[in-house]
Amino acid sequence: MHHQKEYSIVNAYNQCLMSVLAYAGGDINVEGSVPHFFNRQMVDVSKLPNKVETLSATPIVYDVPFSERYTRVEFIDSSNVDGVGGNTQLFYVASPYDAVVSWKGTASMTDAITDATYQPLGLDCDEKALCSGFIHSGKVHKGFWEAFSLVGKLTIPSDGITAVFKDILDLAASKRLFICGHSLGGALALLHSAQLKEYNPCLYSYGMPRTLTRSAVQELAAITHYRHVNEDDPVPAVPPEKSLDNWLYNCWGPLGYLFTPVELLDFTDSGEVYLHHGKIVHFCKITLVIEWLEERNPSNHVRLRTTLPTKTKLYLIPSLNHETEKNLQDAGNIQKKLFQQISEADKAKWFPLNENPTLKDALGFPDHSSLKYARYVGARLAELVAPEKYHFFRDQEQLFEKVLNERTDIVADIRQRDTLFLQMDHQLKQALICTQQDKQGLLALTRYAENAVGIEDNLP
Repeated sequence: MHHQKEYSIVNAYNQCLMSVLAYAGGDINVEGSVPHFFNRQMVDVSKLPNKVETLSATPIVYDVPFSERYTRVEFIDSSNVDGVGGNTQLFYVASPYDAVVSWKGTASMTDAITDATYQPLGLDCDEKALCSGFIHSGKVHKGFWEAFSLVGKLTIPSDGITAVFKDILDLAASKRLFICGHSLGGALALLHSAQLKEYNPCLYSYGMPRTLTRSAVQELAAITHYRHVNEDDPVPAVPPEKSLDNWLYNCWGPLGYLFTPVELLDFTDSGEVYLHHGKIVHFCKITLVIEWLEERNPSNHVRLRTTLPTKTKLYLIPSLNHETEKNLQDAGNIQKKLFQQISEADKAKWFPLNENPTLKDALGFPDHSSLKYARYVGARLAELVAPEKYHFFRDQEQLFEKVLNERTDIVADIRQRDTLFLQMDHQLKQALICTQQDKQGLLALTRYAENAVGIEDNLP
């Protein structure tokens, strides 16, 4: 992986697989478990690793001498420790040069996300606040903080003496540090990155909820963090901030989260609302809207509108470069203008405002699945590496562009917005350059394209 500020699709893919792996257990005899992956699959020279928890997937791997393999493999589970309890799991591994930490989400998140635990805890070390020692302003979600703090009570299984956090800190002091997590695991990964911020963690998260309030997010702005959202994944909308969510929707509709956090600073000057940390990466499904004059009485100039069945799913990285930043700004202005012009009925039809669902229902939504995230990133990566072999989304996108260019009845603002989003998606190849410029990286990509498994199964 690449330890850098710039976005890397190889990092996104490998760290997403590690986020999936965090859901596996610690039994080496179970295929796809954490120790099985690192102590068996990663040292098997006859084939590439291909089982990550229940997912059949091949990561991007480099050839290294046996002495440079991941020799430290620790699986941590608070529920297995007497007197600690809770339900917090993570694993971390270390080679001579790298340390990787992956935090597990939970199947229900009920231990951490309930109405009772939405309570924000102050971080400013006064008599009514907790004193984390590594975040000095703002507030943190109580449930997430309690789940994270459980690990502070644990020792590593391999010796039963060394504290988990101290062991990871010692490893981070001399290695390149990568941290990741899906869902609740993303929230815990952010807190851990804050704790280890002086060691320059490279954090990639997937479908994570809001974790910190405005001041804390600003304090941690220097941390490298790319936050991925798959389509309409509902978990990034919790904890709910009704006034904030309504303001975002009224400005930009369901695309409001793309224009944060910079646009939110003025809105949130008056209070410590929960905000997202990091730079957004959105796997966005877009549609086309056409309009025509009502045939029964064209003289009234009543224009009717409907959506076409033509859709495509795009990989949007607003912060990738200056071009994508400008495309997003322009698309945001168009979307805002469009949303101000259309009727309330059309808003409800084209851009439904999803109320924050109950957590039981939300986590059943397929858009939140860690497997959905991993399969999409893996498929787009395969298309970039071997376009002649893989075309999972490219054909769909080309058809979308063809319809966009040929039809004259598409709503003008929708046409402009979707054209800009397509231009952003076309920039995805820039996120692979750092790997392609490395001789070992080229070999790793070639092998991935030749041996990729599981991509075609249940693509989003």
